[in-house]
Amino acid sequence: MDKKKKCLIKHIIELGKFFMECDGNVDDREIKFIKDYTDQMVTNKEATLEEMKTIEESVRQELTIDYLIDQTKLLLMYATYEEKESLLDALSSYIQKVIMADNVRHPNEVKYYKEWQNRTK
Repeated sequence: MDKKKKCLIKHIIELGKFFMECDGNVDDREIKFIKDYTDQMVTNKEATLEEMKTIEESVRQELTIDYLIDQTKLLLMYATYEEKESLLDALSSYIQKVIMADNVRHPNEVKYYKEWQNRTK
């Protein structure tokens, strides 16, 4: 697996973890959504099960919005000009789905999502 793809998968997991936890209530539906999402990557052969486990083990335990914004910007540096907009759209859509997985839009989720959006443009 190339470094770019590994960084993207790790970032997706970290974004999911952060937005799942930032409302103070980790819901089983949020966990299931993220697990289903990453399982789909294995099914689609974007990563092997072993690679996915290695990536998941490397995820930071203490995540901050500043760290996630920096990581998003780093990923965007790997992307071509043409890829940047679709990458941001895909990450944005993923975050929104994590936020709504429990059918509750918590003020912290909204605040951090807007901050992520504004600072990654």
